[in-house]
Amino acid sequence: YVTHGLLDAGAADMLATTGDWVRASQRDEAFAPTGCPPGGWGWSMPSGWPDTDDTSGGVTTLAGLGAGPDDPSLARGVAWLRSMQNRNGSWGCFARDAGVSMDQPCSVMTAHAVIALRAAGLSTMDAPVAKAVRWFTRAQRPDGAFANVWFRGLTCGTARVADALGRLGLADTPTAH
Repeated sequence: YVTHGLLDAGAADMLATTGDWVRASQRDEAFAPTGCPPGGWGWSMPSGWPDTDDTSGGVTTLAGLGAGPDDPSLARGVAWLRSMQNRNGSWGCFARDAGVSMDQPCSVMTAHAVIALRAAGLSTMDAPVAKAVRWFTRAQRPDGAFANVWFRGLTCGTARVADALGRLGLADTPTAH
């Protein structure tokens, strides 16, 4: 989050070695316990489990530092996110289509994945993003809020979905209001 804040503030020059560290922290091997392919990032290295939140952070950081679609680490991170999207359009944290409570579809994880995919150049017309936007519409509560798995209350889920929709240019849609 610090890296993203610095990038948003125009302080990319402070992050000269960050891109190298992010690339070096990417997993090169599949992770059998959760069925994850290579290319994701985990919360700690070398033993951290690859997850949607950290992989989204890695992709967003690399894209913010100027990595393009030809960057191998960025491409592998995008492929990881695409492969881990749930059939219903959402993302959980560690595994695709998981049935355990802490890995259910999550508005925050889905918003972070959408933000990362957008930063990497995907648009609302690309299948994983379009599918996630449809999931947001279905997952929204009648009061307009978004529940989530990893954070208390409704504020974080609602804020992150609003941020994702805004970054997609969808701030004027009914789901964003």
